[in-house]
Parts: sequence; structure tokens; C-alpha cells
Amino acid sequence: MTVRIAADRGASLLSVTSRSRFGVDTPIITRAVPGEDERLKPPCFVMAPWTNRVKDAAFTFKGTRHQLKPSSADGSAIHGDVRSRPFKILDRSPISARLRFDSAEHQGVNFPWSFACEVRYEIEEHARALRVDVSILNTDTTEFPCGCGLHPYFARFNVDRRASRVKICAGVGSRYPSRANIPVASAGSDGLTRALRAGFFAGQSVDDVFAGFDGRAYITGDSRVTINASPEHEHLVVYVPRKANAEEELFIAVEPVTMVNDGFNLFARGERNTGVRVLQPGQWLRTWTRFEIS
Repeated sequence: MTVRIAADRGASLLSVTSRSRFGVDTPIITRAVPGEDERLKPPCFVMAPWTNRVKDAAFTFKGTRHQLKPSSADGSAIHGDVRSRPFKILDRSPISARLRFDSAEHQGVNFPWSFACEVRYEIEEHARALRVDVSILNTDTTEFPCGCGLHPYFARFNVDRRASRVKICAGVGSRYPSRANIPVASAGSDGLTRALRAGFFAGQSVDDVFAGFDGRAYITGDSRVTINASPEHEHLVVYVPRKANAEEELFIAVEPVTMVNDGFNLFARGERNTGVRVLQPGQWLRTWTRFEIS
């Protein structure tokens, strides 16, 4: 396995490839778009100190309203703040690297509190698995809400592109009914939830957040990728997109995350099981995700 990391672009993964015993390299985490700039659109990036969207880029915590800078065309603040930030390399080896971002060292960070984010990558199990540790540290003097996760892309089709779509399977319990990717009601079981548990081919357009994630998902195509995630990842986002002309994109995303979309606002309204963590000064939120290849 070969893993390429952009320390200056959010500690993002630029590529993850696996070489067979016959010397054939297979992209494992990839957007699969020919000619695309991997630095501008990395195949996997870190989301922290929140995941997915914050509606209208604003939320209330402990009675105080906080306004973020919108970072999406819909006016929301999307995917946290660290994905394009420079990280420092703390240590590295031929099979591992640990990187850190400290918000207090940077201007214009889109979060009301100071925090640190550490990411560690390690190739393990005879180069058949990649473990990713993502952690958030409260470096402020007051508590704050947070969440984190990964946004990995996978090829939607087999190598010959149109011959077969990949199959997605995940242990989820329910799905949030959403409008413009913002939940509008509590999560409930439905046909798409059952289909994802049983496994479905990535043909239909999907962009949903699921609750009750048991920490395991599978993406099966030319290779089989098994995702194992730590218990903090209570939610899973599945993204199977289409272009504006309804043509299918070449990629999908299966994202283990700790919190639901717009979790800060749901938490403020008293919604249960949002996955939002409140960190005290000096407290860590520690998570891990493991991608196993077969």
C-alpha cells in the first residue's frame, strides 16, 4: 500500500493505492476523475471541528448565538474548518505520519473557540489496512460543542467504468428526513435504510445522513474496502451524486462521522442522539477509522 498525504492541505489524503502480488496498482480511495487536480479535490479529507453542514452558518450554544462564515453556495458552513489548512508534521516513519493543526496559530479560523486537531495515519496488517486517527483538543478556556469525521471517496464503477457499479453496505439503523441536506425531523427506519443494510448498487442518487451506525461499512467493486470506525462515529453519510445534466458521477462517498448534519442546531433544540460532543478545556475527542483492503 502507498499513501500520499498533503500536510499543507488539511492533512488530506491525495491517494491510497494497493499493489497486488502481480505488481498491479489499484486505487482504493479515489475520486476516479481523469485529469482532476487531487490537491484541489482530494480523495479524502478531514472534517473538524464539525461535519457536513451548519444551517445558515449559525448556531446557538449555551444561550449565545454564534455566526460562522458561510462556505457553501447554500449559505451553510460546510465540512468544518481544517480541510484546507496547513498542518505541522509531528512525526513520521515509512508506515505512519502524525500531523497537527492549532487554530490559535492561524488567522480567520471559522470557529468561535480555539482548538487543535491531530491526525495520524498508519499502514498496518501487512500493508492491507490503513488506520486513521482523528482527534480534537479543546485549547480554549471554556467548553464548546464539536464533532469530526472523514470524507473518503471511492470509484463508483469497476475499472471498465460502465460494466458494473460498486455495491455499498453499512450497518445503519435509521435515516434523517432532510431538505437541502438539513434534517427536518427525527431519524426513522425506511426503505433506503433497509437497502443500505442489505447492500445496494450505487445506481440511484443518494445524499443522506444515517443514524445508529454500528461502525462497519463495505464498498465492493474491483476491490473490497471494509470500513471499521470507532464507537464515536454514530452517523454515516452516503453520497451517490449525479451531475447537473443527470449523468452519473464517477465517484461516491461513504463518510463515517460523529455527528449528524446541522448537529449544533439540533443539539441546541434538545434533539437526542445528535452525536455532538461538548469538550471541556483540555479535553480530547479521539476517534479512529480503519480501511481494510481485500
